[in-house]
Parts: sequence; structure tokens; C-alpha cells
Amino acid sequence: ADLETLNYVYDDDLDSVSSKLHKTQRYVDIMQKVEETLGTVLEDDPQYKLIVDCNQLSVDIENEIVIVHNFIRDKYRPKFQELESLVHNPTDYARV
Repeated sequence: ADLETLNYVYDDDLDSVSSKLHKTQRYVDIMQKVEETLGTVLEDDPQYKLIVDCNQLSVDIENEIVIVHNFIRDKYRPKFQELESLVHNPTDYARV
């Protein structure tokens, strides 16, 4: 929204286009939050730990999907050889 109100005037100078973002209130607010956050120890924040745990869980889920996909693929390959070339997504493959 702030970018729309900047009324860019395009000319041959790169600075006339690229130097306006840092003047927007949105940019200033976000950068201020970043600076404040840099002063804190994130590992002590329970929300940070939850995010890290969720990210690890998503990796574990993806790994399990790969294992199950490989098992299903190996079992059905002799019967439906062309299925693997038609359905690339492991979740879709399992549904078929």
C-alpha cells in the first residue's frame, strides 16, 4: 500500500526507483522490530522453540511420506509400471 503512494517517477537513474522503499512506514516499522529482536535471545522464547519444533516435525513428516511412497511404489510397480511416470507426487500416488 505504501509503495502505491510513492508515485514513482521513472527516469534513467536507478536511485530514483530503488531508494524509496526504505522511506516507507512499513519498512521502518519492520526494520525497527528486527533491530529490537536482534537484541533478544531467541532460543529462550517459547514461541521460537515451538516454531523450531514444528519445522523439525514437518521434516519428519516429509521423510515418512518418502518412506511410505517408496514402499507403495515398490509394491505396485510390477502391476502398474506406468503409474510412476504418470503420478509424480507421492501423496497423489498413494491415493491412486
